[in-house]
Order: sequence, then structure tokens, then C-alpha cells
Amino acid sequence: MIRKLLSYLLMLMPLLVMSCGEDDYGVPERSAETIRQLSVLDAAITERAPSAMSLAEKGMESAQDSFTYYDFFIRQGKIMLLSPRPDKLLTYTYQTKQFIDRQSESPRLNGLKAYTYELQANYYHRYYIKQQRAIELRTIAYEAMLKSDNHGFLPELCANMADSYTQNNDLAKAAYWYRRALFLADSLNLPDSRFASLYLGIARVYLSMEDFEKSLHYFTFCERLFDVMPPNMKVLYLCCRGNYYYFVKEYEQSLAMFGKMKKFLESEKEDGIDMAICMIDMADIYLNLGKMEEAADYLERAEKFFKEVNMPMGIYYANTIRIGMAARGVTTIDIEKMLANEHFNITIDKNIVNIRNRYLVDYYKRVGDYRAALLTLERERAMEDSAAADRQVMRAAEMIHRFREDTLMLHHQLIVEKKDSYLYFTWGGVLVAIILLSLLLWGWWLKQHKHRLQAEMEMMRLRIDNIRNRVSPHFIFNVLNNHMQHLDSKQREEIIKLSRLIRASLDMSDNRLISLDEELHFVEYYLSVEQTILGSEFSYQIDAPAKEQLQRIIVPSMFIQILVENSIKHGLKGKEGEKRLRISVATNEEGTTVKVIDNGRGFNIVSMESRRTKNGLTIIRRTIQLLNEQLHGQQISLQINNKEDEQQQVIGCEVSLFLPIQLDDKIMGGGKNTFTE
Repeated sequence: MIRKLLSYLLMLMPLLVMSCGEDDYGVPERSAETIRQLSVLDAAITERAPSAMSLAEKGMESAQDSFTYYDFFIRQGKIMLLSPRPDKLLTYTYQTKQFIDRQSESPRLNGLKAYTYELQANYYHRYYIKQQRAIELRTIAYEAMLKSDNHGFLPELCANMADSYTQNNDLAKAAYWYRRALFLADSLNLPDSRFASLYLGIARVYLSMEDFEKSLHYFTFCERLFDVMPPNMKVLYLCCRGNYYYFVKEYEQSLAMFGKMKKFLESEKEDGIDMAICMIDMADIYLNLGKMEEAADYLERAEKFFKEVNMPMGIYYANTIRIGMAARGVTTIDIEKMLANEHFNITIDKNIVNIRNRYLVDYYKRVGDYRAALLTLERERAMEDSAAADRQVMRAAEMIHRFREDTLMLHHQLIVEKKDSYLYFTWGGVLVAIILLSLLLWGWWLKQHKHRLQAEMEMMRLRIDNIRNRVSPHFIFNVLNNHMQHLDSKQREEIIKLSRLIRASLDMSDNRLISLDEELHFVEYYLSVEQTILGSEFSYQIDAPAKEQLQRIIVPSMFIQILVENSIKHGLKGKEGEKRLRISVATNEEGTTVKVIDNGRGFNIVSMESRRTKNGLTIIRRTIQLLNEQLHGQQISLQINNKEDEQQQVIGCEVSLFLPIQLDDKIMGGGKNTFTE
């Protein structure tokens, strides 16, 4: 009786809250405390912390209006999605949709609508029930998010849309949505961890296309960003990387990846769908390695979960592995009866179907039913031929998408559309291949030519921006002219420091790359000037290898100076007490890592009002992007992380810049500095 009463009160709570928080003139804005609580809750959900549900309940209890109540309420649904009973999330999405339907449209309502529909789409996507339904829901969510107060969620939503198209075997559209996500993430200046998820998605698309070389390229890029990934992204990366090794038949390496995934999930105390997927994949790998006891153990544990949550794709895969075990004579299950009792009304992933056909051929050979083996083999070959043709079409379509996005000329788009139309209706296969090949070669040449021109223009603009971002000599010269005659010896020494700083800045203005020794020399001049401004409470330290070694290391000019200036301006200036800044340089066989560490107020790009600061970071990120396009292997990377104490209070900031050993003055056409003291 008490439980029913509490349930009834919970259903009435949104109406009671709504009656005291809204008026006829609009939707109440989120308070600063609400934004903080939601941020903490989202982080807890991402980290899969046990406290997430209690944080959501506290947020609902303290909500001052119905919108805030449902902000926390729908996040309880996301917690359910990641739990062993994900179907419970539908109760939360249904009740939230009822609230949305009663309200007038507003940016905040659209944000709540987008979150709700995306959450429901995630359920359909993760459990392979109806991929087309997931796409429909994500389309609604995307359109709502465009009109919402939370555009920062757009890249993630586009990436999720791409995942749905991937599962729906429409790889061309999947690649299109990933590129849109990358464009939005770049426009919003999102951190590297968000880019890692997008590159992981592109790697998965190329893996589905069986373009293993490109897939491995993007997987390698993601591996370098593994430490900054949230837990759910780490799980997805390990799973996809394990699948990559499985499909190239490197089973030992595949097992190692899934072993890491299992260990990570155990450390997170995760025993839901991710653990079940990990176990079913490990069962298949052990089967291919001939370790039948391990295969049977993991299969049984995974299959139990799939049946409990009624996950058809998982059950189909489990039956497939049983066929493989029967082909090796290590199971007593009646395979023919099992196949006769299967009734799946979903689209089965083609990769799993191919795995089943391969096991069925081996099984029929073992039991002596060669006719069934031949029919299965013919069906497998037909599917493989069809899949190969689909992959070729998808690769062509993916390149055509890229061609359409890159060109600005309308008549080029019309030509592509006419050729596409011709491809659908022509009967001449050879003519289709010639036209398509010509179109692809033309598009590739045009893209390469345009890319080179854009890179040159971008480099010119970055050079101009970099010069503008330097210390203004006109201002300092005015100071010198007006005050030089009236200075004592100490002040005159400060002016000399300024003069050196001016000369160093002007000497470096025409150079794109300089040695790390020259860059640190300039930074030391800059810090000595700042020290006179900040006073005795400010101290700095530079830990670096010998001068001879630094002279052999190349760095884009002004990179470290910009990072140091940001650290002082936004971390140390205005801070009470001791102000410390340290620059450390470490080298190894792969490259050089430069760190700028302070004990200031931490980094928050949203709260920074200085246009110059944002321009400086934009210059650094764009320059890194341009340089990385010309590097092979190791890439330049920039990471900015706040440091926290045990109470999770910010106690400083650490900026880490990695420069690979391949970076040299040839990449940007030479131009090393010749600055000396």
C-alpha cells in the first residue's frame, strides 16, 4: 500500500512543480546551480558512478519548475539504458514526451525534446531492434536540437545518426553524418576527447567497407587519445579495435583487445549489455583459436543475458557460435532443430550472417550433408558478391558525397546527379564502370587541387593572424619614447627587457618554424617582463634538456609563448597568494612533449572574454590540423586539462603539446628563425 502511494505521488510531482514555476510569458531559465548539478550528474552517468541515480533524485526534489524537474527525470532514463534492464527507460521517455506535448515550443523545450528522442533512439540502436526507427527518432532529435539552447550536443547526435546508418548498412550516409559531426565539432571548438569519438566512428565505417588500411589509420589516431576518452567511448573503442583484428584474422590480438575491454568493464562494475557483447565476441575468438572450454563458458554467460533482455541479435549470434562448436564436434545440441525454431523479425548484421554461413558449411561437411554444405557455400558466395558490390557502390557514393560537399560550383553537382540517375537506369555495366571511374578520378583530382589551394590560403591567413597575435611594438615604443628619460636604473633595466622582447618578437614575425631553444629563449624574455608586473609572488621555472638538443627540435613559432600567456592571463593574474608557473620539456624516440603547468584558477574557454586568447588557441589548433595532414605516423596533439584536489576543486591547469620527431622545416616551406640574444 505504501509503495503504491509513493508511486502515485511520484507521478503527481511534475504537475505540482509545474504549477509554481511557470507563467504565461515564457519558459524559466536554468539557474547557475541547476547547470552545475546537471553537469555533475552527466559526468556521473558517463563515468557510470553508483551515485548517479541519487544525484538525479536530489535534482528532482530541489527543482523549482517543471522543466528543471524533467531535465533530471529524463536522465534517470539514461541511467536505465546503461543498466541490466534497459527496457525500463521507455517509461521515462513516454512520460517526458507527454510533458513535451503539453508545452509551447521554445529553445529549452526543443533541447529537452532532442535529448528524449535521442535517448529512445539509442535504445533501438543498441539493442538492434529497429534501426530504421532509430533513424526516424534521431531525425526528429536533430531538427529539435538545431532550434534548442544546447548546440554543443549536435556533433554527438550526428555521430549517433551515423552509427544508425552504419547498422542499417548505408555506409555512404554514415560517412556523410560523421563528416557533418566533425564540421560542427570544429566550429564549436570542442575538446580532443569529442573528436576521438568521431574518428572512431569513421574507422568503424571503413571497417564495414573492408577498407582495413584506412580503418587502421583512424583507429591508431583514436589510440593516442584513449586516455581522454570517457568510459563508454573507451569500451566502444576496445570493442571495435577487437573486431578489426577479428576480421583480419589476427585472433590473438583480437582476444587481447576484448580482454582489456572485459577488465575495464569489471573495474567499472559493469555487467550489462557491454559485458554481454564482450563475452559473446570472446566466445567466437576462443572458438577460432580452438579453445572450446573457454568458448563454451563465455557463450553460456552471454546467452543468458541476451535471453533475459530478449535481444534477438545476441541470441542469433549465440546460436551461430553453437553451430561453429557443432562443426568441431563439441556440442550435443540438435542444430537442425535449433535452426527450425529460429524466428527473427529483425535485420541481421551481414557480418554475423557471413560468420554463420562459414560455420554452417563446416558443420554440414562434418555430418556428411554435402548437398546442404554446397547450397550454403553458394549462398555465402552470393552474399559475398552482393556485399562486395554494395561496398563498391558505397565507396563510390561516399566519394561522391565528399565531392559534392567540397565543390562550390552548382553545375558540378548537376553533373553528378545526372550521372547518378544514369547509373540507376542503364543496362550497360561496362559503360557504368567507365563513367563512375572517370567521375571518381575527376573528383579526386579536383579535391586534391582545391585542398592544396585552401592549405596555402589557410597558411597565409594563419601567418597574418600569428603576426597580429604578437606583442604590439607600437605601444611599447610609445612607452619608451615618453618615459625613457626619467627612469632610474631599475626601471631602465625593465625597459631593456622590453626592448629585447620587442626585438625577439620582430625577429620571429617572418618565421613559421623555429628551434625549441629559440622559442624558450623568447618565452624567458616574456616571463621576465611579466615578473615585473606580477611582483615577487610570481615565480617560474623552465626544465629542459641541454641547449644542443633543443636546437635540433623544431616547433611552430609562438606556440609556447601563446600557451604561457594564456596561463598567466587567465590562471595567475588576479589570483591571491603564490603564483607558480613551470615549463617542462621531455623527449623520447617518438618526439617531444612540452608542458605548461600553473597553480591558477584553471581553464574555461567559455568564460574567457578575450578575443585574443581565443584567436591564439584557434591559430594553434588550425596550424596543428594543417601540419598533421602532412605528417605520417605520429601526429601533433594539444591537450588542456585542469588539475583538481581531493575535493575536486580546481588547483591549476596543465597544457601538454606533443611534437613528433618527423616535424621539420620542410613541412611549411622552411623559414627557421635566426634570433639570437
